Formats: sequence, structure tokens, C-alpha cells
Amino acid sequence: MHAIFGAYNACDTYGKSPANHALRINEQIDAKVVRLIDENGGQLGIINISEALAVANDKKLDLVEIAPNDKPIVCKLLDYGRFAYQKKKKRSENKSRQRGTSTKMVKFRPNTFRGDLQVKLQKIRRFLNDGDKVKVVMQFRGREIIHTQQGFEVFKHLAEELSDCGSIDMAPVAEGKFINMMFAPLPSRQREQKKSPDNGKPNNKLNGNGNQPAA
Repeated sequence: MHAIFGAYNACDTYGKSPANHALRINEQIDAKVVRLIDENGGQLGIINISEALAVANDKKLDLVEIAPNDKPIVCKLLDYGRFAYQKKKKRSENKSRQRGTSTKMVKFRPNTFRGDLQVKLQKIRRFLNDGDKVKVVMQFRGREIIHTQQGFEVFKHLAEELSDCGSIDMAPVAEGKFINMMFAPLPSRQREQKKSPDNGKPNNKLNGNGNQPAA
């Protein structure tokens, strides 16, 4: 029973093996015999390392040492690349939940050059991908207030550009000399579904003045 509990515990704490802080795989394992667990969690017993490697090869899987301190050590048949990716993704999601969601602010002006807009878009995208909400504010000064409709058009453009990583948490609202809007991050699964080769490429759409909004 100790070996079984040790195996599952080591699998759950991937990357934190007490022996060497990493899981050894395949030919890196130097034990002569191992207790082998198949890909479905079934016990295959204690066998020679050469036989365990042969089983892994036949199944096109990796032999992964998951309990190096047990006697004999415990190994499991895994798709190691997929296993490592899932563990990394889980740690990242846990870290985001522990950190909590904060709200960032990005400011725009009604007239901004194209390059400035791309910088702001990248900044908002980074915040959203980090799991933060983003409050977007456009400020008008003096006679610029007559161009609020242009501001709403700019915010509509932002929503389109950021649809792959964020959703509208609060629609654009005019409040005095400001237009405010809030974006919320999409769940990681939705972000992955919306990924496309064109993400992150500069967009050449211009506003009514031939410029693009800035901060």
C-alpha cells in the first residue's frame, strides 16, 4: 500500500520529487527493477527495467519515475509531453486563482496615432491574458467633447480586436468628459478556442481623422 500511495502522491506533485526535484523518464531511470503502473492506473507488478521500457515502447508511451523513494521505485506509463503540459497549465491556473483578479486601467485620447493604438492594445491583451480585468477610459478635453461619437467607434473597434482574449464586462458609457468601458478576461479554454494565426498582428483600420486612438 505504501508504494501505491507514494505513486499517486508523486504524480500529483509533479516536478517536486524529494529525490531530485524532477521526474526521470525512460533511460534516465537507473534502477534494476521497478513497480510498474499502466496508463490506466492498473498494477503490472515488479519487473526488470528493461522489460518496463519494452512495455512503454510497445504502447508508444514514456516510462516515468513517479515515486523514487519507494522500494522498489514506482514507475508509470504516461504520455510525458502531455502530462507535463497539463501539470504546467494546472499550476498556472492555480496561481491565477490564488493571486485573485485585479482591475487595470488603460487611458486613451480621442486622437492617437496608429502605432500608439497598437501599444495600448498589446497592453490590454497582456492584462487580460494575465487574468485581470481592464477598465478602458477615453478622456476628452475642451472642444474635443463634441467628438464623443468617435470615441464610441474607437471602443467598438477595441472590442472587435480583443474578442479573442476578453469579453465586454461593461459597455461604453459616457460620463462627463470621459467614456468608460470594462473588459473581463475570457476563461483559458475559450481563449484557446479563439486563437488564430492573425492574433497579435497590427490592424490598419483608421478612425475618422486618419489616426487611431491613443492613450
